[in-house]
Amino acid sequence: MDRLKRVCESPRFILGYLALGLVIVWSPMPVTDLVGPVLTGFDSVLENAFGLPPGLGLNALEFVANIVLFIPPAIFFGLRVAPYNWSIVVVAGIICSVAVETFQLAFLPGRSATVQDVIANSLGALIGALIAARMHR
Repeated sequence: MDRLKRVCESPRFILGYLALGLVIVWSPMPVTDLVGPVLTGFDSVLENAFGLPPGLGLNALEFVANIVLFIPPAIFFGLRVAPYNWSIVVVAGIICSVAVETFQLAFLPGRSATVQDVIANSLGALIGALIAARMHR
């Protein structure tokens, strides 16, 4: 846990994560469009290996990616700002997620704002908050 804490607090990680986040969140086109062939191949593997319906693998991957996207900032926020109250971290994550989805809905017509994304991001904030709480002990 100490190594994870050092990584989450390192300036390089924070700056790199912020840059990646800006590209993912504010890009006028969905990230899935940028890496479409890779995702299509991934979806085909899931279809063939597990008998999943077409597209379900992509939806699951997007849901998991939205969870993962919110874990690192929740850990950082939980360690730095709210080390004794993980619920503040979760509420902040929900507010940030709603703000991102609202921005995408209002200003990025090529993007889709969904409740599913807010749920996944909120789960990521919860997971990150719980990890931070565990690390803080």
